[in-house]
Amino acid sequence: YMPLCCIVMFLEAQEVKVLPEVTGYLGRDVTLPCQFIQAPQGSNITQVQWDLISPEGKEILIIVFNVQFGLNVPESFKGRVDIAEQSLIIRGVEMRDAGSYTCSIASFPSGSLKGTTNLVVQGEYKKLMLHINYLALIIHLRNNLHNIKSRGRLYLTIVYAGLIRKSIWLYYAFLIILEIVP
Repeated sequence: YMPLCCIVMFLEAQEVKVLPEVTGYLGRDVTLPCQFIQAPQGSNITQVQWDLISPEGKEILIIVFNVQFGLNVPESFKGRVDIAEQSLIIRGVEMRDAGSYTCSIASFPSGSLKGTTNLVVQGEYKKLMLHINYLALIIHLRNNLHNIKSRGRLYLTIVYAGLIRKSIWLYYAFLIILEIVP
C-alpha cells in the first residue's frame, strides 16, 4: 500500500473593503473609501474603476484609472470626481449623486474584485445669527397677517434646509417660531 499524501494549500484572501453607507452633504466634498487588501505574496493593481448603479440597474462609468493608460473621466463628471489611492472623491455633492457606487479593482495575477457602497445625500443646515435694532416686520403665520414692531434687540436666525426649501425663521419672545413671508 502506498501512503496517501495530502497537500493542503492555504490561499490568503484578497478583498476590496468599502463602507456599506457614506453620508455626503449638499455642496461639500465626500470621499467614498475603497481599500484593496492584498495577500502577502502580493498582487499588482492594474486598474481602479468606479461606477454608479442607476435606479434601472445600469452601471454608469464615473472614473477609471489604469496603470498603463492613465485616468479617464466621462465628460459629465469632469471636474467633479477624482481618485485618491482607490477611493472616490466627489466634489460639490448634489442630490443626484445619491445612490449605489461600485469600486472595481483589477489586479495581476489575481483578477477583479468589487465592493459596493451607498451614498446618502443630506442637506446641511446653515445658521446665521443677526443682531437687528428697531425692526418692523410683516409676518405670515397660519394664513394670518400680523404686524410686529419691535423696539430694542431682535435675534433673527436664518436657516437653509437644502433638502426641503429655503426658509427664513424668526425666533422671538417666548421662543415662538414664526415664518417670514418671502
